[in-house]
Amino acid sequence: MTMRITVLLTLIMIGAVACQPKPTPDSAGAAEVLEEQPPIAAPSTSEPESEGVEESASEKAKRALEQLDKEVECETVDDCAHSRMRVGSNGQCCRGCTARPINQSAYEKQRAICDELGPEGCPMKKCVAPPTLACQEGKCVNLP
Repeated sequence: MTMRITVLLTLIMIGAVACQPKPTPDSAGAAEVLEEQPPIAAPSTSEPESEGVEESASEKAKRALEQLDKEVECETVDDCAHSRMRVGSNGQCCRGCTARPINQSAYEKQRAICDELGPEGCPMKKCVAPPTLACQEGKCVNLP
């Protein structure tokens, strides 16, 4: 058994010596120079960038409709309209019951956005008549 251990140790030592690089005439007696490696970057704690991830048409429309809901400037009541358009859970432009006052320009833009998405799959809703519109202090509002 000791003979086997001796043979194994000898083979391991021979393998270790064989694996070491042979010195070249240029590097004889010189200290080994290691290549400098760039530091490893620490993992980022910020949100991952969504490169290449496109926003869907319904997400863009939803964002645009919400932005247009803020356009309420007016000079007269004729500049105002009620918007009931919303992007539904089905990704289509659906008519809701909440009548939000916005200006005519924003209303026309919302109609154009919704015409592109289409109303397919939207539930039919019975809603009460919208409140009376007014232009007060330069803004479209619903009267109580």
